[in-house]
Amino acid sequence: MLFPCPSVSVCGNQLPSPAPKPTPAVRYDIRPVPPVVLREVRTRADLRRFIDLPWRIYNPTDHPQWVPPLKLVVRDNLDDRRNPFYPNASRALFLAEKNGEVVGRIAAIENRAHNAVHGDRVGFWG
Repeated sequence: MLFPCPSVSVCGNQLPSPAPKPTPAVRYDIRPVPPVVLREVRTRADLRRFIDLPWRIYNPTDHPQWVPPLKLVVRDNLDDRRNPFYPNASRALFLAEKNGEVVGRIAAIENRAHNAVHGDRVGFWG
């Protein structure tokens, strides 16, 4: 009476391996990505777009934990004529645009008081 072998390791018989399945052709849909253009804020309209960007990105439905600052406070913090920080500092604001739409923002800041106190020659961004 013959019994089937329970496993290859017990009997030592090699079972034929199945034929490899053909790999389907991969098709990549490569499209040119529009460039992101970095532009300095120069007009009041640009400044308004700079300030308003977080309100466009963070909406209450998708980001319920975001507590927005008052726009007036943000505007006052960026006012280089009236804010007491700016006599000893300077800043440049930039908008990142893709296809004419603002998609990001950044500020470059030189705090001369910090550099004088610490003997540094550094700038800050944010």
